[in-house]
Amino acid sequence: MYKDKFVMSVLYNNKPLREIRDGDLKKVVIPFNSEYKILLKNKHIVPCTASVSIDGRKISELGDFIIHGKSSIILERFVIDSLDKGKRFKFVKLDHPDVNDPYEADNGIIEVEFRRTKNKVIELHDMKNINSPTFDWSYTENRNTGWFSSDTFYYSNNSGSVFDNIVFSDSSCVDSGATVEGSSSDQQFMYSSLDVSKNPDVILRLKMVGVSNKYSNLDYKFCAKCGYKANYGDNYCVICGTKF
Repeated sequence: MYKDKFVMSVLYNNKPLREIRDGDLKKVVIPFNSEYKILLKNKHIVPCTASVSIDGRKISELGDFIIHGKSSIILERFVIDSLDKGKRFKFVKLDHPDVNDPYEADNGIIEVEFRRTKNKVIELHDMKNINSPTFDWSYTENRNTGWFSSDTFYYSNNSGSVFDNIVFSDSSCVDSGATVEGSSSDQQFMYSSLDVSKNPDVILRLKMVGVSNKYSNLDYKFCAKCGYKANYGDNYCVICGTKF
């Protein structure tokens, strides 16, 4: 999902799920009882924060996440009471005993609010060192940002990896679900600070739905347009011609 140089994607097996248009929302289909990650990317030159909610609740009780300019982060766990460890995101059926409220209207919804920094930046026009890991995109006029305050996170292992697409189905075999705590994760964060706008610059919303495990072995896939079951190696639907 992309808007105004901000990106959000759901990763399953470290690959992004392709999005399907469903009315005003886009959705992705993932096997039930699967753990997943959330890729967030900031394609602006300036840093931003991201406030992430799943099923109507913020995933972090300790602060928002910083994404530096021209960078991305991958979130894999809840941040409840520790910067060093927590539980991974796991998508399950609504009748799972760990689902907080199976009747919650926002079940399955991932929402991210992006806020850009207020600080002015100097953008370099000589971009020959753009791919250098030590290149500093965030040179600002005002460095008085109060690093190590307790209101924002910076994920310390930025990743710009490009993943291949993987497709699941939009068909009658999918159903609603919600996210619960999965296995343990040692993904680490540290406190930092960033002066950002009060109102979000961009809000991205994506709906997750689940598919039974018997449909999730990737031996076949479904056409997002007509629902035809095709072999996984097929590139086009033989019924309507839609490209997978």
